[in-house]
Amino acid sequence: MEGMKKRIRRLCGLIGGVCLLFFTTEIYAADCYIEVQLEDLRSPYSDWKGVALALYDVGDVTEYGEVTIDPVYGISEYPQTAEASQKAVAQIEKKLTTDPLMSMKTDADGKLVFSGIDRGVYLIRAEESSQYGFITSSLVHLPYYEIIDDINKGPFFHIKINPKASLPGKPTVPLETTTPKPAGTPDIPGYSGDDVPGSHLSTEKKDGAKTGDESQITGFAVLLGMSAVVVCIVIRRKRKVSE
Repeated sequence: MEGMKKRIRRLCGLIGGVCLLFFTTEIYAADCYIEVQLEDLRSPYSDWKGVALALYDVGDVTEYGEVTIDPVYGISEYPQTAEASQKAVAQIEKKLTTDPLMSMKTDADGKLVFSGIDRGVYLIRAEESSQYGFITSSLVHLPYYEIIDDINKGPFFHIKINPKASLPGKPTVPLETTTPKPAGTPDIPGYSGDDVPGSHLSTEKKDGAKTGDESQITGFAVLLGMSAVVVCIVIRRKRKVSE
């Protein structure tokens, strides 16, 4: 009887060990994936289709959930706040020299999925996003735990993120600031194309005085002066004759 109990205990222990091994293997062999959904910026100048995003492997997550960033980036602890995360992203991007693990483009709904990846720390950054807007890079890690109703739940092997983004600037259309010059006019610095030097079209100055009137006044003044001189000469000769 005692021997039978021992056999049953051994069998239960063996079955329990196999179940625990299977459960553990199932957890840590699970594929991780990251779903990215762009925000609809609701602008005629923003198109969220075909935006290229790259995934960089920048750290590791151990079997016990310990998150570490590659020492090459000089970050000793994984950031726990939004501000610290922004600083970490900026520091990683400055020292980023490796090629991305993978690169994908968003579909017509502004969505893409990085799938079939291992546990680790990842940086997601835009490669081509000018047609959509400016996208802020994101730092995530998988698997992760989450506190729900004061209970620590997980591990979770997939995550959905909505990167912060801002609208692109409105496209500017260059305005015509100069009047085209008439054909055959000289290229003179400061010439606006409205006045043609030496032509009958050039009749007014910017201050309102007419150049044609000035020429006539000058001519009259010269003639008047010459007439006065001739009159003086004639009067003197008449005086001499009369004497």
